[in-house]
Amino acid sequence: MTKMVESRAAHPAEYAEHWDKVIQGYFNSWDGDGGGSIDADELYHIMCKRMITQVDQSHAEELLAEIDQEGVGEIDPDQFKTWIRNRKALLTVSLDGLIEEFDFKRTMLPLFQVFDDNGDQMIQESELQTFGATLTNSLTLTPMKGAKDDYLVFDWNTNPFEKDATFEEFVDWQAEILQEAAVPNNHLPKLFEELAQGLADVFAIEARLNIGAQDDADTTNRLKLSIRQVADSARRIYTQSKEVMVIDEEKDKEPSPSAWVHPPSLRDMMFIGKVCALSNVQLEGFPEEDNVLPKTPSRACRPSKEKPPAMTAGRLEMYIPDWNDGQKRVGSAWFAKVAKLNDAKEPVDRIFLRYSHRLAMKWEVLLDDAAFQKALRLVPPSLQVYSLLKVRSMPDESLSWSASLAALEDARRLELLDPLSVDGWKTKVSELVEELAMSEYSDAMINKLYAEGKQGDAILEYLCKEFKMTPLEMLSALSEWELLEVPMDVLDRIEERELA
Repeated sequence: MTKMVESRAAHPAEYAEHWDKVIQGYFNSWDGDGGGSIDADELYHIMCKRMITQVDQSHAEELLAEIDQEGVGEIDPDQFKTWIRNRKALLTVSLDGLIEEFDFKRTMLPLFQVFDDNGDQMIQESELQTFGATLTNSLTLTPMKGAKDDYLVFDWNTNPFEKDATFEEFVDWQAEILQEAAVPNNHLPKLFEELAQGLADVFAIEARLNIGAQDDADTTNRLKLSIRQVADSARRIYTQSKEVMVIDEEKDKEPSPSAWVHPPSLRDMMFIGKVCALSNVQLEGFPEEDNVLPKTPSRACRPSKEKPPAMTAGRLEMYIPDWNDGQKRVGSAWFAKVAKLNDAKEPVDRIFLRYSHRLAMKWEVLLDDAAFQKALRLVPPSLQVYSLLKVRSMPDESLSWSASLAALEDARRLELLDPLSVDGWKTKVSELVEELAMSEYSDAMINKLYAEGKQGDAILEYLCKEFKMTPLEMLSALSEWELLEVPMDVLDRIEERELA
């Protein structure tokens, strides 16, 4: 069974606001004098930059009249927004901010071909039901944390047609419902291709599983990625515009996510080892002096004859802030999760702890995981990944190559990163250090390594010796390389808190 995966956006309004900002950016670039409106001269200037065919002032005036429905001779931001969302328009803003032809019918072809499962150039009721169910399931399995409704322009569980639909009828239907969507026309071609590809992948994987194909980890991961692609593409396409969206604020209101505010000091983190020792757990990676039971004086100051209890190996997996709304100061509560390991170093049980600077040993063992899980739900995925990096960097705030990979594998296992992002990290870092790694060899040896396909071994050897990053540096790199979505304000706040 496919597990739920958090959506990239917390609320549908984020999509609508994003598209509004994109459209306003295009408007500003066309408004050459910054006067808050676009006149015929500015429109003509844009058309001359891009149009292949001969254009003159009359072409600009015709387009101006089409967009300026009030006939005042200028285009205001609202008119511009209406035009760039007019699915029947023949021209639109190009992705580079100029102007290009727009063909909504051609844009819809990839999606229609996915709908038309039997290839008869018609959409049958059964095909529409299959599509609607798949899209609805994808949205359900990829919920948005901050809303109970997706605020889409159409309910995909209803049938808009009384009978089988032609391609033209399908296009007319999509054009009608998308009039209330926030997305501008110039982004539709790529988004519909992504939606169609995601649906095709889901259908293909499910078809193989239905005929008895093995449901292994690789198949499960590919299905999860395809479901997320379907949900994200659908939300970007079909989310209502802000003008249409009516939100029940009380219904949708959720607590603000937690921030990385004043984490425990390294000295206080080391107390986890002593507290776990009381539960007969010896933590990996902790200095030996922090992994022993607190000494108690024996009777008559003579050595105790009792055998020390057998210790179970353990590993600190994560530590996170209690919900703080980004506001609490020094003394905020934190939680930690420790795994007990078997002889194969696999987790077999967990210990959950709570931090308070008022406690003599700073940490106390909790009876269950309820408080930890409640706090975890309000920690953004990017901060959960940062916590995994912090744990693997202890005690000196430095990640080796093997530690960085272990942290990414932890994130993948928790579904905070997909396998492609982990592979992307390895590839990107290897590419960056390749020249440095090869500089340690003679030209003859370099030629031999490449001829034998062993340059990867040389790069790996270099990384094992030389790679070193702080958790913040690695989180920034993951964000810069688009392997993990990390809002800039999150990076800024981490840096601010860590340096405080």
